[in-house]
Amino acid sequence: MIAGLSSDRSYLLILLVSGISMFVTYVTQRPTAAKDAELNDSMLANLSVQNDRLYIAGEVLPANVNKLVLGKDPDRGVAFIQLAWNNGDEWQFAIDEYQAVAEYLSRYVPQLNVVYE
Repeated sequence: MIAGLSSDRSYLLILLVSGISMFVTYVTQRPTAAKDAELNDSMLANLSVQNDRLYIAGEVLPANVNKLVLGKDPDRGVAFIQLAWNNGDEWQFAIDEYQAVAEYLSRYVPQLNVVYE
């Protein structure tokens, strides 16, 4: 940058464009990597029931939650558990585990109303 400031402005322009490009690439690629890591985790390993309360990835569902959505998106190859209200929390997992997760929920938390999508 110092060389660009001292004599030729084209170096400064190249450094500026390169820096912006690297920043945009870094920011846009991070969520994808995080989602891939999330999908590699087994949802069954992240589910547990204690005192009749469902825990998903260490988070306990609030006591007033009595309904959740279990869905799948074959186009993206993911399945999800979503709390059944607008902008509710969502946990994505591999679509291959969909049936096993459905069976787990019906077996261990039958009091929950599960909406299958």
